[in-house]
Amino acid sequence: MSRKKKLRLDPFERALLQAVQNEAEGNPTGRAALETHFADPDVVERFGNLARVAERSLTSAICSRDPITRAALVRKLPVLRAELAGPAPTPLELLLVDRIVVTWMQLYYATNYVVDPFDQPQPSAEFVQRWQSRAQQRFTSAIHALATVRKLLRPAPSLVDMAMQTVPETSARRPASQRPAPAPIAADAYPVVN
Repeated sequence: MSRKKKLRLDPFERALLQAVQNEAEGNPTGRAALETHFADPDVVERFGNLARVAERSLTSAICSRDPITRAALVRKLPVLRAELAGPAPTPLELLLVDRIVVTWMQLYYATNYVVDPFDQPQPSAEFVQRWQSRAQQRFTSAIHALATVRKLLRPAPSLVDMAMQTVPETSARRPASQRPAPAPIAADAYPVVN
């Protein structure tokens, strides 16, 4: 028998849930309430962005008993996202940054379980090691994808730009007084003929 977790909802979430239930029952006030709530882009972002939903789930799992780390992580994630996104990210870059942040959380969540594999039964330790390895692969893959997209989005220099670049000039030959002296030839040396 599985027990469902009782959701702790704030008043806004309760009102939104009630509107969803009313709409599901065919009540026209439910649809109107949802349209009003979801007219706010912040509400759509909070409940409709699956990366944020995953971040909230992972934050709850990682910090279930540690409110200090939870408070720090909630503040760290937007900072990390902004650092990775850069000054003017494209929508594709934003999706990849979200992926990097989620896989970063998954990786370190798995890493916390691998801290002491000898404290676990062998099959469990092997499972956790595979979990961490796969999380590392997903994280690395997400970073690689972002780097590739950024490389592809960078404009290639035009032929005009390349033609306008200054190239440092070098002299053709140094004066004889500045050239190094030739190596002395040994008396018993024979010329090599190829």
